[in-house]
Amino acid sequence: MKAILRFHISKHVDNPCYKPSNLKDFSALNFSSKICQFIYRCPEMKVFFQTVQVSTHRRTELIDITDKIEDSVGRSQVKDGICLVYSPHSTTAIIVNENEAGLREDIVRKVCQDYPKGAGWLHDRVDDNADAHLASSFIGPAKVLPVRDGRLVRGTWQNVFLLELDGPRSRRITIEVIGR
Repeated sequence: MKAILRFHISKHVDNPCYKPSNLKDFSALNFSSKICQFIYRCPEMKVFFQTVQVSTHRRTELIDITDKIEDSVGRSQVKDGICLVYSPHSTTAIIVNENEAGLREDIVRKVCQDYPKGAGWLHDRVDDNADAHLASSFIGPAKVLPVRDGRLVRGTWQNVFLLELDGPRSRRITIEVIGR
């Protein structure tokens, strides 16, 4: 599927005003350089960039940031496009899942089981937080979601979370909305 999408979009990249019929397909392309060039060359495209602050209160916790992202999408005035949510910290991750108390606890417990603190990680000799770096590396610092009709497209139960892995801290989340 990715190969088909890449071919479909890449064959039109040289036309700066080509309008793909389904902008959510961009999320499958991992922002290849040709797509970035396409987005920035098309005069109809808008780019909205915002950084929001999030305070965490525990070493490992999930913070629902969906409202902050929805607010940014609304302020962007982008009707159809994509929204990149990125955490520029090496001990956090961004995830999408249901905002149910038991599930949030299950996710935190599973992360702590898979990446236990004090398990003899070599980086602990430097910072004593290797577990947080490892979890962040494997879970990932970003998500891309489609925007349709000026709203973030997500499933009925899907919310976007910052996963704090080395708190408590003050964190920045970068939100970039691109589209028309």
